Amino acid sequence: MIAAMAIALMGWTEMPPTFEEFFPEFEKRRDGIEVLQATFLEENYLPGEVFASEGNLLYGRPRRLVRRTETPDKTTLLLDGGQAYQYEPEVEQCVIYNLDDEPAADILFLGFDSDLAALHDAYDMSVFTVVDEDAARIGELGILIRPYAEDLETAPFQEV
Repeated sequence: MIAAMAIALMGWTEMPPTFEEFFPEFEKRRDGIEVLQATFLEENYLPGEVFASEGNLLYGRPRRLVRRTETPDKTTLLLDGGQAYQYEPEVEQCVIYNLDDEPAADILFLGFDSDLAALHDAYDMSVFTVVDEDAARIGELGILIRPYAEDLETAPFQEV
């Protein structure tokens, strides 16, 4: 469900900066976003399997996000502040989640707004340089988020 966030800092030729060095520039660029619409391809890796989903995303400030998947199944997730509403048309049911005080939910908003201190308490965050030759944005920087080793067993993901 969580997609990687990448932002371009053209001309970076040295080792990637630390997260603390990178984040202020990331924040400046991110804070100018009022509305964003994008398509996505998400891949979830499990032992021996890769599950892919495709869809679209619509963000509106403050902390409103609509995520619709088209494949493999149609679902709609609406995040509004501290609440999440997930509608699954096949069963005609909407499930409501309370996201208050949930650091994993803050990751969903990292590209738009977030409580950086709470994220640092829950996750190890670093900056990486895109090196995948198939990637369209090779050489640009992205944010890598991993649960701390002691929390890995109960974390909702291994890395984003």
